[in-house]
Amino acid sequence: MDSHSGLGRLPAELIQQIIGDLAEEEPSSRRELTQEPSVQFLDSDIKGLKNLSLTCRSLRYLTFRPLFRYFRVGLESFTAEATPGKSAEPNLKPLRNLSRFIEQHKLSDKTLGLTIFFPVQCSLGQHHLANFVSNFGDFVLEINPETLTLIGPPKLLGDLMGLTVDETDEWAFGRKVHVMSMRQASELADVRTVNEHTMPTSIAHLRPWHNVSINEGSCLSAYSTYEYHTKTTPSILHTHSGWQWSRLLAATLPFLRHLDYVSIFPLPDHIGELANVILSCPRLATLSTQFTPAHNARENILEDRARVGKANISDVWMETMQSYRVLANQIWTYGHILPLSKWTCRDQRIEFDDLVRPILRGWEMRELCVWERVWKNFADAESSTTPDSP
Repeated sequence: MDSHSGLGRLPAELIQQIIGDLAEEEPSSRRELTQEPSVQFLDSDIKGLKNLSLTCRSLRYLTFRPLFRYFRVGLESFTAEATPGKSAEPNLKPLRNLSRFIEQHKLSDKTLGLTIFFPVQCSLGQHHLANFVSNFGDFVLEINPETLTLIGPPKLLGDLMGLTVDETDEWAFGRKVHVMSMRQASELADVRTVNEHTMPTSIAHLRPWHNVSINEGSCLSAYSTYEYHTKTTPSILHTHSGWQWSRLLAATLPFLRHLDYVSIFPLPDHIGELANVILSCPRLATLSTQFTPAHNARENILEDRARVGKANISDVWMETMQSYRVLANQIWTYGHILPLSKWTCRDQRIEFDDLVRPILRGWEMRELCVWERVWKNFADAESSTTPDSP
């Protein structure tokens, strides 16, 4: 380090403190989770640590490990071109290159986050699915990130979860990517969830994921279609199996304690599926939801005529309110027999508290848009009136 520079004259402890402060910044894939999913999740305008590492060799050395605590991989060339006599195969080269880099620099024990982007046109044939999930699983186990974030089309996310997504009405919602982010608890880091002699069938089984965030983007385009309310949202929450599907999804995440769910202007039937998943998770304690655009959204989709299309805006708001009523009714009806005890709403465009107050009997508002359950047993629920009673 240049001893004549201002930074070079600082004590080593202070330089480490500066590096530590810069390293505390979350990656864009975490900060953008409330925004509509896109490839922009991979972009970051916070480059303080990276810029510092470019100043001189000494600082490059000091910042190297903190700089590579989070990794992003875009698999734009995910599906290789088919050749005569050979079918297309998934291209895992970017993941293999990253694996070699991490092994070479001994970074596996320092990896806090891994984000992988699959383009919307990505798909896996049944022939390659098991092999890809196995190889991808080995890769994740080798790196063992604290947080794994996947950005891709819902069917592909379903395939990686070992689930089959219902794409019947995908045309009505537009081809888009969803986000699924899973974080493991430090106290469960030593828990083995996969037998080393068994091929994993779902990435959900790889680690004891306790915190899951799902962002399904906007459903606005569906409101322009005929009988929009009958359309099935393409999502890992939906398949042809109904209630059994909800149990299957919940079974893939046995350690789940917190669920963060984003779906902009959802349809009530879809939120009914979300409620079934919530009620099937035996350890789920806290829930966060967002059904309207974030207050800091990059764009106001309701002012975009192309996106609004033929949608009736009053219908959009009506169905959003009904979605919250559906979820609140399910939580009130069955929530007392499950550990779910806290529900946070991030929507600032609706009167959430007034909306759920007549329904969530046995729950109390602790602060604005934050409700906690005060019932402790079934007897408390039995002594209460029905949710719609005055």
